Amino acid sequence: MLVSLNDYSAAVFDLDGTLLNTLRDISEAANRSLQRHGYPSHPANAFCAFIGDGPDVLFQRATQAGKDSSPCITELVETYREECIRQQDRYTTLYPGLTEFMPHLQTAGLQLTILTNKRQLHAERCVERFLDRWEWQVVLGSGDHIPRKPDPAGALKIASDLNTAPEKCLYFGDTDVDMWTAKRAGMTAVGVLWGFRNQQELESAGADVIIRHPKDLIEQEG
Repeated sequence: MLVSLNDYSAAVFDLDGTLLNTLRDISEAANRSLQRHGYPSHPANAFCAFIGDGPDVLFQRATQAGKDSSPCITELVETYREECIRQQDRYTTLYPGLTEFMPHLQTAGLQLTILTNKRQLHAERCVERFLDRWEWQVVLGSGDHIPRKPDPAGALKIASDLNTAPEKCLYFGDTDVDMWTAKRAGMTAVGVLWGFRNQQELESAGADVIIRHPKDLIEQEG
């Protein structure tokens, strides 16, 4: 599928693994949390498979916990949030190519938005620290009012807030959760391969377009 930016009015971005490489910060905070509660730690790359569905699922995967482990998972998540504050995103970086890509989208008239399973305050802090060179119309994180992805409610709220139809939105993400969210919301699902997951996962989850580098979409436009 070829994409013409002229056909769209908004771009919805996942945060971790799509805009920001947060793997080291997440893995270090999570491993400290696991160790504090008596669980073994994992290599950083192992967290590529744990990330994407929020911290509860992250620790279910990291501990191989069953359904009866909710109190344990709750404690791990609380500790993890404390560790994330201590970590202060010290190793987080912007992915290469985005400094050229984002202005290209803005020049094409697309409104920029973010939808993440991070908590709202953490998402806003990341935007302020790493992404404030661009104007974001909506930054939507997880909270009591919006279910986590892959529920499409957050994506649909963004479209509604922008007063645009979902089919006029490009959705960029690096996991199957992102592709499911985009498809369920009726948006064009763009899978990015610079993040945490692989091409097979993105294709299986229904990606309409897959790009290896932000410039791929620019060159396609050209």
